[in-house]
Amino acid sequence: MTFEFDHVVVVAGDVEKTVAFYATVLDAEVRDLDVWRGGSAQYPALHFGAWKVNVHPVRGDLYPRATKPEPGSVDLCVATESRIEDPSRRASMASAKS
Repeated sequence: MTFEFDHVVVVAGDVEKTVAFYATVLDAEVRDLDVWRGGSAQYPALHFGAWKVNVHPVRGDLYPRATKPEPGSVDLCVATESRIEDPSRRASMASAKS
């Protein structure tokens, strides 16, 4: 079973300020901000070369998402060709051992 890093999700209390920070301080390439502002995109995205960071508002209905998203929290999203039950079972087994 192989996993590949796909993208990161940053949960933002203020999407505009978060995007401005990453763009100004870390030189991120901002995509879809105007489209998001216009209501036609679910979130803006930040690109650092091949790396992608989606900026999700803390209050929103995007799924899948954390049970209790908090501003500043991060989701690491991976891709796999395995069935979702396989890594879920492995995670359950690992947590039972600790």
